[in-house]
Amino acid sequence: MQKMKMALAGIVMAGAATAITFTPSTAHAQEVYVGVVPPTYVAGTEPVYWNGRPHYYYNGYWMYREGAAWRYYRSEPAYFHDWRYRYPAGRWHYGWRR
Repeated sequence: MQKMKMALAGIVMAGAATAITFTPSTAHAQEVYVGVVPPTYVAGTEPVYWNGRPHYYYNGYWMYREGAAWRYYRSEPAYFHDWRYRYPAGRWHYGWRR
């Protein structure tokens, strides 16, 4: 009986170690920060829609509105990276300065 308990404890410990090892980490593109976009920029720039929201490329970040706040991604999501290289001189970055 003691050997069976020891074997069962070993299996549980191995399962826990495996679960911890293969737990996915947070994707950097999902980390969102608060920013500000001037209303004149929004009025004169064509948005890029992603996940049902209009996004604007402003000061090197893709910004979107959530309620009364503007939010942006710390690192550029792949969709937007591909978009910028597909349409490099589009009106979506009108007046961009860093």
